[in-house]
Amino acid sequence: MNRTISELQEDVMRGKITRRTFLRNAILLGMSLASAQTLLAACMAPAPVAAPDEAAEAGAAPQTGLTLSIAFNANFTTLDPHFWVNWRDGELSHLIFDTGIMHSPQLDCEPWVFESWTQLDPHTWQLKIREGITFPNGDPLNAEAIRYTMERILDPDVGVSLKGWQRFEFAEPGEVVDEYTFNMITGAMINPFYYCRTPGTEWAWLPPSYYRGLPNQEAALNPMGSGPYTLVEYKSDLHTILEAKPDYWNAKRIWGGDGTPRWQRYELNIIPEASTRLAALEAGDVDIAHTIPLDQARSLPGPDAVGEPVRAIVGATGATMFMYIQPQPHTPELKEQQVRLALNHAVNWDPINQQLFLGASYRQTAWMVSIHPQLNPNVEAIPYDPEKAKALLADAGVPDGYQLRLVTASNAIPELPLVAQAIAAQYKEVGIAVEVETMEGSLIGKQTRARESPFDLVLWDFGGSYADVGSSMYRMHPDYWPNQTGWVHEEYAELYQLLSEEEALYTDRRNEIAWRMQEILVEDPPCVILGADVKAHAIGPRVNWTPRLDQFVYPWEITLA
Repeated sequence: MNRTISELQEDVMRGKITRRTFLRNAILLGMSLASAQTLLAACMAPAPVAAPDEAAEAGAAPQTGLTLSIAFNANFTTLDPHFWVNWRDGELSHLIFDTGIMHSPQLDCEPWVFESWTQLDPHTWQLKIREGITFPNGDPLNAEAIRYTMERILDPDVGVSLKGWQRFEFAEPGEVVDEYTFNMITGAMINPFYYCRTPGTEWAWLPPSYYRGLPNQEAALNPMGSGPYTLVEYKSDLHTILEAKPDYWNAKRIWGGDGTPRWQRYELNIIPEASTRLAALEAGDVDIAHTIPLDQARSLPGPDAVGEPVRAIVGATGATMFMYIQPQPHTPELKEQQVRLALNHAVNWDPINQQLFLGASYRQTAWMVSIHPQLNPNVEAIPYDPEKAKALLADAGVPDGYQLRLVTASNAIPELPLVAQAIAAQYKEVGIAVEVETMEGSLIGKQTRARESPFDLVLWDFGGSYADVGSSMYRMHPDYWPNQTGWVHEEYAELYQLLSEEEALYTDRRNEIAWRMQEILVEDPPCVILGADVKAHAIGPRVNWTPRLDQFVYPWEITLA
C-alpha cells in the first residue's frame, strides 16, 4: 500500500527510512524532485552536536559492541580454509583462523602468529611461534599445531585443493624443534621476499584434536580457529553471521584501545543483484553495499561527504586485480600461437575503459600487477590491430565466422558481463562469432580446475600476485592449477626452473629471468590480458572504510563516521 507524504515525513524524522528513500517514494507519489527536497529539508531538523572543545573534554569512549552488516554478491563457498575457491573464501584466514604473517592494507608483511621467520638455508625456514595462543577447544597453537596442519595439507586422503602449496614443493611436513619453534622444509629454494609477500604465508593453522579425523563435509561447515571471530550461522545463499571473541589474543592490535571489539557481530548478507544491494543500503538495512555498478556510483557523493545517507568509493584495483580471457585447453585452434595473438590484437580496450570504467581501467601487461617489484617496464600491452588479427587467423586456417563460447561470472564486478559483450562485438569484426553466457563464479572455477569446462573462453577478474616472480610466473607453469589453458612454453618452463637455483635467489639474475619471462608472455600469450579492475562500493552514513589493495574486507578496518 502506498504511503502518504505525511507518513513518509514522519518515517524519515523517526529514522525509519533514509533521506534517499524518502525522495524516491515522494517522486513516485507524483512530486517534483525540487518539492520533495524542500519537504525533506523541513522535516530534517539538525541534531544537537557538542561543541568541539566540550566533546574533547568529555573524552567519550568509542562505541563498541555494535553490529556491522555488509551486502555481498556471494558467500563463502566453504568454511574449510584449505579448500577455498573464490576470493571471498580467503578472508576466512583472518576472520575465523589465524595465520603466521599478516598483510597490512598496503600489503606490507607484519608478524602475527609467527614472531619471526628466518631462512636457515635455501630449503629451510625457522618459524618462531608466539606463545599463549589457544584454540577454542584448548589446543595450543604451537609447533605441533603447525606440523599437524602441514600433514593435513599433504595428506592425499584429505585431498586439499589449496594448490598454492605446490610451488613450495613440500615433500615432508617439517620438523618440530621445540614447543614454539618449527622448521618448515621446502623442496623448492624460496626467495625471502617471496616467502613474506606470497599469499601462501597466510595459511590458516588448525587445532589438531578437532580436525584430525573430521570428515571433509563437516570441516566445510563447522570451522574452529584461533582468529578474532567465531561462526554463529552459515546459510550459503542467505548469510554468514560471525561473533567477535571477547578474549582474542591480538584484540588490542586490531581494535585499538583496550581491545574491545567495535563490531561485536558481523553479518555478511548475500544479495546477488547489485541494484538490490544498493537498495538495501538506502533502506538502512546494511552499512556497506559491496561492489555496485559504476554507472550508479558516479551519481553518488564521494566518501568524504560524511553525513550523506549513501556515499560511493570508486577506484582501480589493478594493484592486485585485473581482467583477462583464458582459452580452454580442449579447443585445438586456441592452442595455436597465431590464434592467441589474434585474440589479443582484436581487443580495443580504450572504448571499453571509457564507457564502462570511467577511464580508470588502465591496460595490464604480461600477468604482472602494477605494484609488482619485478615488473618489466619495457613490456607493453599487445596493441589493438584488427587487420593483423585477421591476417593471423587466416594464416592459422581459421575460417571466417569461426564460433566460440565465452563464459563469465554473473556475481563478479557488475561490468564484467558487459565487457564480455563488448569484446564479442570486437571479435565479430575480425571474423570470430562469440556466444556469451554467464554463470556463478565458483561454478566456473570448479569446472575449469577440473578441466571440465564446456566453454572455449573464460573471462575472469582475478587476483594477480604482488609477491616475488616465483609466485606471479608460476600461474602459467604447466603444473599449476590457474594455468587452465594447456599452454606450454619450453623456454618459459626452463626459466622458471632457474628461479629455484641458488644463484637466482638473491641477485640481479632473478630480475633478468623475470623480465624475460614477461617478454615471452607477450610474444606467445597464453591469455588475453585486459585491464585493471575498477570497483565501486557504497557506504552508509555511520561508517568510513578504505578498501584494501588485496580487496579483502576485515571489520576492524571499518570505522564509525
